[in-house]
Amino acid sequence: MSSKSSKSSDSVEFIADVKPYLPKKNSIIVDLTTDSHENDVTNNHEDKKRKWSDEETRAVKDGYKKYKSTRTLKWVKIKNDVEFSNTLINRTPGQIKDKVRTLKKRTLRKKKKYGY
Repeated sequence: MSSKSSKSSDSVEFIADVKPYLPKKNSIIVDLTTDSHENDVTNNHEDKKRKWSDEETRAVKDGYKKYKSTRTLKWVKIKNDVEFSNTLINRTPGQIKDKVRTLKKRTLRKKKKYGY
């Protein structure tokens, strides 16, 4: 009987040595116990494009003029500036950067079209 007790203690030690599973930093955890599509990554409503309001566009233009000479993190500075933060609360620094790039392209097209 003593041999059985030693085996069980060995197996307990083995189980205690097993590390728990921890997901990687950027992994997506899906709950497989539900049937709904709540966990569907493509069903995320936050990823839908939102049209830029005139107020948001004005804030981006003014913010770009204010921080134009800044070499780094100007998009974060525009987003966090007290003057623009309430208007741009639902926009990320990346979206602000993309908006400035789009506005620059439109300006260049108009200059080419009208020759000025």
